Amino acid sequence: MTLRGLDCVSDESLYYISNIQSLRKLKLSRLANVTPLGLQHIMYNKNLSLNINL
Repeated sequence: MTLRGLDCVSDESLYYISNIQSLRKLKLSRLANVTPLGLQHIMYNKNLSLNINL
């Protein structure tokens, strides 16, 4: 899954994404307004391979 160029990604949406059991790879690129809490939600999911380019 790739999230790219979105103006606002809420903490709630990142929390939801982090709980998708079948998700294994996530790329975050050029996202505005991502908070540290939102990133924490994603980073705590050990099943995800995370690539961040903010």
